[in-house]
Amino acid sequence: MTLAAFLAEVWIMIPVVFLFAIGFGITVQSGGGGNLRVTNAMGNLTKTIAVLAVCLALVIAAQSFAGYRMGLNW
Repeated sequence: MTLAAFLAEVWIMIPVVFLFAIGFGITVQSGGGGNLRVTNAMGNLTKTIAVLAVCLALVIAAQSFAGYRMGLNW
């Protein structure tokens, strides 16, 4: 992999990581206040990760059915 190709992939990943970070920040803060704030935040974060994992699995399955095979790029 050349340096230009690597930088192109990093440039594509920056907005994706940024949006995930914003989404996780909103999820952690949406638990409300009180003594159980950390517990609520971890519960919300766990639910968000589970939903993202299921959505990713569904996207990979749909792409596989359409004939596009996912592969590792390194």
